[in-house]
Amino acid sequence: MTTALLIVGCSDGVATKDLVLDSVGGSAPVSGPAAAPATPPIILLPNADTLSPSSQLQFTATGGKPPYVYSLLLGGGSVNPGTGLYTAPPNPGTVVIKVTDSVGTIALSSLLISSSGSGGTPSATLSITPTSKVLALNNSVTFSGSGGVTPYAFNIRTGVGYIHPITGMYTATSVGLAVVRVTDGIGSIAEASVVVNPALALNAGSVNLVVNGSTTLSGTGGVSPYVYSMLSGTGSLIGTTYTAPSSAGAANLRVTDSLGNTSDLFISVNASLSLNPASKVLAVNNVTTFTPAGGVTPYSFSRVSGTGTINATSGAYTAPASSGSAVLQVVDASGNTASANVTVNPALSLNAANRTLGMNDSFILVPSGGVTPYGYSLISGVGSVNSVNGLYSASSVGSATVQVSDSLGNTSNCVFTVNAPLSVSLSPTSLAVNNSTILTPAGGVAPYSYSVVSGGGSFSGSTYTAGASVPVGGAAVVRVSDSTGVVVNSNVPVSASLSLSPASVNLAVTNAQTFVPSGGIAPYTFAVVVGNGSVGSSSGVYTAPASPTVATVRVIDSLGNTAQSIVTVSAALAISPTV
Repeated sequence: MTTALLIVGCSDGVATKDLVLDSVGGSAPVSGPAAAPATPPIILLPNADTLSPSSQLQFTATGGKPPYVYSLLLGGGSVNPGTGLYTAPPNPGTVVIKVTDSVGTIALSSLLISSSGSGGTPSATLSITPTSKVLALNNSVTFSGSGGVTPYAFNIRTGVGYIHPITGMYTATSVGLAVVRVTDGIGSIAEASVVVNPALALNAGSVNLVVNGSTTLSGTGGVSPYVYSMLSGTGSLIGTTYTAPSSAGAANLRVTDSLGNTSDLFISVNASLSLNPASKVLAVNNVTTFTPAGGVTPYSFSRVSGTGTINATSGAYTAPASSGSAVLQVVDASGNTASANVTVNPALSLNAANRTLGMNDSFILVPSGGVTPYGYSLISGVGSVNSVNGLYSASSVGSATVQVSDSLGNTSNCVFTVNAPLSVSLSPTSLAVNNSTILTPAGGVAPYSYSVVSGGGSFSGSTYTAGASVPVGGAAVVRVSDSTGVVVNSNVPVSASLSLSPASVNLAVTNAQTFVPSGGIAPYTFAVVVGNGSVGSSSGVYTAPASPTVATVRVIDSLGNTAQSIVTVSAALAISPTV
C-alpha cells in the first residue's frame, strides 16, 4: 500500500518545492486540480533553517486536518509531538522534522545543526555525484553523496526542479538552471549544477506532404545527439530527410535523444494537388465554384490570365460580361499548384425574341451562346414545343412564351403571336381577258407577296390582271405568300373578251332582232346608245323604230366590259305598182 506524503524541499533554509513522497521513498510534483487535496495542503514552518547545537526551534503546522503530531524523521535531538518544539542535539548534523495530520498526510522540513564544535570525523572530503547534469523537462536523476559524515540531506540551493531531501532524486519540472546541494552530518556541503532543457520535440518543415514530396526533420530540446527513425508507414528516411511515397499514405517518425527521451511525429501524405473541374465552359456572368483535392490545406485561389474574378478563399469564379477565356490556379500551403481552364461563351439567346405565326404554322427555335445541351419548354400560352429540337407548333390563335434552357440553367425566351390561318379573298372572283381583280389576304403573317402560278397575267401590288387570251382550262392560278412562307393559291376563271352577235344587222322598220352576248362576265345589260329603237335591258331584243335609222346597241357585263352592234333600219319593203 502506498501512502501519499507532502514533502517540503529546502534551499538554504528557505522552502522551495512541494513533493509527494510515497512509502518507498519516491517523489513527484504536486500539480493540477486532480492532485489538489480537498482541504488546504499541510505546511510545516519554518520550511528550512540553520540551528546551533543544543538550541531550540518552534515548528508550526497549518492546513491539512488537525490535530498534528510532530516527530523526527532523520537526525538527532528531540521534538515535542504535540507542540512541535524542537531541541537540537549537542553535535552538528542534519535533521528532518515530520508532521502528520489526523488523516495521515505529512509534511517535512530539513534543519541544519551547525557549529564550529566537533562532530563526526569525515572519512573523506564530501562530494556529490554527478557534479553536473543536462536533463530534459520532466527527466529525473539521483544525486548521491560520498565522503564526509553521514547522514546526507539534499536540497535545491537555487533554480528549478524538485529533489527528495533523503534519496537525492532530482526531478526537472521546469526549464532552466539549478544548483543541487548535499549536506553531511557535520554541515559540510558539496554542490552540482543542473541544466534543464525543454522537452524533446520532433519538428518538420511540413507535416502534410504530397506524394513524392520531402521534408527535413529536426529535433529540439532534450539532450543531443539525436537519432531519427521511422516507426511505421511508407516513404523513406535518410538522415534527417523524409521522402514521401508515390501514393497517398502516412508515416510515424521518431527522434531519440542521448537520454532515451523520444518524440514522435505523424506525417500525412496527400495525393497530388488538383483543381476540379480541370476545365469548364460557362456563359457570361455565370458563377461556378472550383474545388481543390489533394495537396496541403489551406488553399488559395487566383486568376493567372484572362478575365473574370475568383474568390481567393472559396474558389467561386464569376465569369465576365463578355465572352473570353481564363486560366485559374490554386496554391496549397506547401506551394504546390494546380490550374483549370475556363471558356466563357456569349449569353444564351434565340434566333427570335418575338415571332408572329399563322395558326397551324411552325417555327424552329435555334439557340446560340450558353452551354449545350439545350432543352425547350412551353412556359405559357397556346401551341406546343418539341423539348429536344425546339420546333414550336401553333395549334390555335393566341400567344405563347417558349423558353430554352442550357446545361447551366441559363434561359432565353421567345414570345409567339399566333394569328388566324392565311386566307385570300378576290374581288371580283371571275375575269375576262385583260380584266383585273384585287386579292385581299387575311391572317397569316404580313407582309404578303403575290405571284402568278399558271394561266398568265400579271400583278401590280395586290391587283391581278388577266392576260390577253383565255388560259388553258379557263382559269389562272394566283398565289399569296406571307412572311413565314405560308402560301394560299386561288383559281381565277378567265373568260374571252365580251362580244355581241350579230355585230351588225339590217332591219326594216318595226322589225325585231335578238342580240346574243358571249365572253365577258354575266349578267349582261343592253342599251341603245346611238339612234332610235329600243332593246330589252336583259333580253337583248331590239325593236326597230317606225322610221329608218342607224342605231348602236351596246351590251355591258358585270365587270363593265362592253361590246356593241350596228343596226341599220330601212323603210318597209313595197311593191310597185300595186294592184
